[in-house]
Amino acid sequence: MTATIRGISHVALSVPAVAPAREALVDVLDFEVFTDTDEYSLLIHRAGEFAVALTDHGGMVAGPFDERHPGLDHLSFAVAPADLVVLRDRIAGAGLIVDAIVDGEAGQHLNFRLPGGVPVELFVMNEAFRDDLGLEPESALPAPSASATPAQAG
Repeated sequence: MTATIRGISHVALSVPAVAPAREALVDVLDFEVFTDTDEYSLLIHRAGEFAVALTDHGGMVAGPFDERHPGLDHLSFAVAPADLVVLRDRIAGAGLIVDAIVDGEAGQHLNFRLPGGVPVELFVMNEAFRDDLGLEPESALPAPSASATPAQAG
């Protein structure tokens, strides 16, 4: 019997301050708060069907994130092509550090940092790379429903 991975369940990030990182993910990427304390937040993204946990480990996380140390390099979210510019503008409007959209060999990348320095990437895979990986074309993917992102409905 073969075991099947169904997708990403959650990612847990250590941050120096939970509240600013939580606010950035809720305000910019439409996460919802599921559990929230001073030291820990569990955020759910219903359309993406996964969660992000944020913790400061009881105030023990010190200094900004540094991807040159062992562990997470960056967190990447797949987004629809039409959403990349919209999200770039929302990120910049939220006052977060955001880079320009870059065309890479596999697709377009937009990188920004959460408060505390955790790097986040928004990624649109191009059709040639989707084909190389044997994935369905972007046009065959289901469109997200308006009800899947409650923050946009309000």
